[in-house]
Parts: sequence; structure tokens; C-alpha cells
Amino acid sequence: MSSSGVAVRWSTGRSRSSSSTTTRPTGRGRSPGRRSRATRRTGERGLATAVSRGFDEAVGELVAVLDADLQHPPERLPDLLDAFDADVDVVVASRHLEGGGIVNWSLGRRLVSRGARLLARGALPPVRGVSDPLSGFFVVRRSVLAGESLAPTGYKILLELLVRCPASRTREVPYVFTEREHGRSKLTLAEYGNFLRHLAGLRRHAVRGDGTTGSSEESPTPSGRFP
Repeated sequence: MSSSGVAVRWSTGRSRSSSSTTTRPTGRGRSPGRRSRATRRTGERGLATAVSRGFDEAVGELVAVLDADLQHPPERLPDLLDAFDADVDVVVASRHLEGGGIVNWSLGRRLVSRGARLLARGALPPVRGVSDPLSGFFVVRRSVLAGESLAPTGYKILLELLVRCPASRTREVPYVFTEREHGRSKLTLAEYGNFLRHLAGLRRHAVRGDGTTGSSEESPTPSGRFP
């Protein structure tokens, strides 16, 4: 069984400084000999760069990204890992498949999220086959990241990855997103502006025809350069 790494992201305090954690779990029901390492960043900020740092430091064949505030249920991570086979490069946890969903969001938040998803899928051909291209919960093969420079603006790392690596073969697994019980949302007016700028930059990249559109399928079960 191949090893895997995890890049967990969170914000602390008013400064919104970010940290990343990398782990090397042995998987569901396997040997307890796990190793983990936490990295506290002091000179950098931003969730996107925290994930990039996690990508750099993870040692497994598969690298997972999820938030540490439990909005992304860590108990679903084994399901994402189990969805991999030789024909899959990225497994996305989707809120928009049967069996998935969103809990405790206001109508306004739902409308904004739906609008952002429609914008992304309309503007970016490489993500049109993915039901939840704005998901922050996914697992990717390290080989997909090899030699790629990802420079997401904000925190939509998956969107950046799908456009910069359009030949990636994608599978989706449903999950239920639950709004955090404590702390503040990272969604602000500034982040909405960052998203639109990010989308515009990725649109320019996509229309240049860099690569081909990747494929996506539903699973049958419920800034850095990388070496």
C-alpha cells in the first residue's frame, strides 16, 4: 500500500497567520507506525502558501488537502484514498454529488457559492467536468505536481491545480460540508476580489490552450514548484 501525506491548513489569531501540517499515515486499519510533523510558519501568511508548503514537505505518493477546523470531515479521508486506482490522479470531495451537501449555510452564502461555481465552470474549460471545482478537500498524486508552478490567489488551490494540470484524471467522492462552530470565516470582500482576479488569470491561461481537458468521474464509494 502506497504512503500518503496530508497538508492541513488553519489560521490562528487576528494576524491570520497560517500553518501547515504534513503527515504520513499508513492508511485505514493498517500499521500504527505513523509519523507526523507539524510546521509552524512565522514569515509567511495565507492559506494557499500554507498548502504549497505542505506539498513541498509531504513525503507520500498521495497528498491530501483539508481544513483543520473540521468543516472538511477528516473521517472521510480514507474514502478519498480508497477511490484512487491507476487511472486516477486527483480525488475531489464534492458537496454537489448525490450523498453530499452543505449544512448550516445561509441562503446568501449558498447563492454566492453557487454563483462562484457557475463562474468557474463557465470560464474554465478544464474544470467543467468537475461538480465541485472550488472544493478545499482533495487528494492529488505528487507526480501530478512535478515541475508545476502553482500560484493561487486566495485559497482555491484545487481550481489552480485543475487548470494548470488539465490532463489530470479526476474522480469525485461525495461529502457533507458543515459550517464551523467556532472562529470566523475566511470569506471577506477582499477574498471575493481575490477569487475574481484568480479566475481572470486562470482564464487567460486556459484560453492559450495549454494542455487538454482532464476527465472526471464519480467514485462508486460514498506558490511553489514541486519536485
